Amino acid sequence: MEKTQKLEAAWWWARNARLAALRQKREEHGDPHNPLRALPGHEAEFEAATELAQSMGVILGALEREIARARGEAVKRKALQLRDMALAFGLASLATLGIAAVFITVGAPDPITQASAVIGTSLSLGWALKIAWK
Repeated sequence: MEKTQKLEAAWWWARNARLAALRQKREEHGDPHNPLRALPGHEAEFEAATELAQSMGVILGALEREIARARGEAVKRKALQLRDMALAFGLASLATLGIAAVFITVGAPDPITQASAVIGTSLSLGWALKIAWK
């Protein structure tokens, strides 16, 4: 998360620098009637602003790729955590439901034993979820 925030801050800085270079190129050094040409005597500044805007565009492209990669990694980590939690829940439920099924199938002597097996199953599943979320 921190990496993504730093990359986004760098992207905003590069975006603002590119917009400032384009604005400077257009307003200060560009011909008002043809913004693709420089005012007479401002050719060097016009070219410098053009190069700065182009280089900021390249930097923006690289930062966008890195932001997408960082977000993809975060999504992948979250998906793996959810998968691990589902596996832990499934394995715990198989183990505890097996014990409850044995008590119920064997016909435990009274409904209290069957109820305690179901309650024990619920508690163990809750415990497995609590451990999986850590």
